[in-house]
Amino acid sequence: MRNGSKSTATSRDQGKQSAPRSPTLADILSAPVDFPGKTFWKGKSKDLWEFFCPFCKLKRRLPYRPQPGGFRQISQVVLTTALVTLASWPWFDWKGVVSFVPLWGVFEIIYRSRLRTALVCQNCGFDPYLYLTDVKKARTELEKTVRARYAEKGVPFPVKPGKPGSAKTETKPTDTAELSSPKNEVGR
Repeated sequence: MRNGSKSTATSRDQGKQSAPRSPTLADILSAPVDFPGKTFWKGKSKDLWEFFCPFCKLKRRLPYRPQPGGFRQISQVVLTTALVTLASWPWFDWKGVVSFVPLWGVFEIIYRSRLRTALVCQNCGFDPYLYLTDVKKARTELEKTVRARYAEKGVPFPVKPGKPGSAKTETKPTDTAELSSPKNEVGR
């Protein structure tokens, strides 16, 4: 219809509105995809702990949930209670169901100890639980681990100057007034 050209459409086509056509597989595959930054696939569980090790900056993900009590854990305790109740039926009858309480306590102890051992970084040996309870002990444990790694490689462990046992224990105290005096700048 530009420049005075006539339309080639007939009168019967002008009254019809075309229905939107469904996209073909070629249209779908050739179309650019703009994902919102995340995939559509869900991860295992959002309840798992994911964090960075503060010492070695390695991304960590624990295989346990912070709090026990999911379907799997409760079903394990219930099945164990059922087995203990059936095994002790001649002595306790239905009173054996009360074994649920001590079995849950044992389960909690085992679960928390496994979680506690999984917290220790496999790369550097940093233990966040120990760091929260006793900072000095956590530092000594971490230093032992790092010293052992240096010893495995046959490299001497670097010692901070000024610490006992280091080669440079004598340091000359510097006076800030001496450093900023114009006499020192002229003599340079």
